[in-house]
Amino acid sequence: MASLSKKIKVGLLIAVPVVLIGAGVWFFANGYVKVGSPSEVANQSAGKCSSLVERYNSAFGNGNRDEFSAILTETSDAVKKVNGFETDANCVYMQYSLAIFNRDADEAVRLAGSLKMLSEKGQYITGHVANPRGIDAITTDAESLKAQPTESSEQQGNG
Repeated sequence: MASLSKKIKVGLLIAVPVVLIGAGVWFFANGYVKVGSPSEVANQSAGKCSSLVERYNSAFGNGNRDEFSAILTETSDAVKKVNGFETDANCVYMQYSLAIFNRDADEAVRLAGSLKMLSEKGQYITGHVANPRGIDAITTDAESLKAQPTESSEQQGNG
């Protein structure tokens, strides 16, 4: 009986490292593990608009409304120049943020729809962009904005 116990221990000593190494290789091959400096890893994961994420993020927390608007506009314009930006949730989300900030209901609803379609395909907003929101919150915010009366309709009602 002692030899069977010894064979099991030897088998486990061989099997466990092989399984762990195999799992590590699988995670690396499927993009769950990144190699590089922290900033390189962040850019690898941030998608097609990775070069714009840092600038976009700089808009948040500065407290200056004009600068916030300028950075969002600059970033959104740059996003539009990225080849295939429509297929990257982070890119679309940066544009969505500008639409919400500018209270552009039609654009916000359109971009929320794009983000919903991307999420249904497994493309999600990552934590690399500042202030990420879930798809339900994005859709609700866009629809709420659409439901609000516009300044022109309020002026027409009071005229």
